[in-house]
Amino acid sequence: MTHQSHVSQFVALRDVSSIHVIRDKVSYCAAVDLETRLLETALSTVTVSDPWNFGHGRYMGLLTPGLRAGVVLAGSFSSNQALGRVAAALPEEIPRVHIEVPGIDLRDSLICWFRAMWLVDAIAASRGHDPAAVQPTPWGDTLYLDR
Repeated sequence: MTHQSHVSQFVALRDVSSIHVIRDKVSYCAAVDLETRLLETALSTVTVSDPWNFGHGRYMGLLTPGLRAGVVLAGSFSSNQALGRVAAALPEEIPRVHIEVPGIDLRDSLICWFRAMWLVDAIAASRGHDPAAVQPTPWGDTLYLDR
């Protein structure tokens, strides 16, 4: 799949205010970086979980009144059947994006990471926002330096 076809698919999440990222082991690093980028640019609130924890109760976050939630499924349905089962169970009205990777090796992790960054770029562009424009709080440096 090309960058342009991914971007057109990713725009499905332009109107959501909360994104649930459901990831497998291959997409773990990409999911963490995706969470960071979306939070730093104030594009969305984000939760990250594996399929088991999402199905064990985190899915209830999709039902929060007044919150438009979407889902990012990151990984391979063929190598992670639980991820595919979660995708099949989601109601059609919930916007979703699948960041597909072909396998389970390091190359696939890097592919997933690049596609996750394309997702941030697509959501930011659809909202007229610069994804590189982080919006730190005045007290954010104190938190960072005190760790």
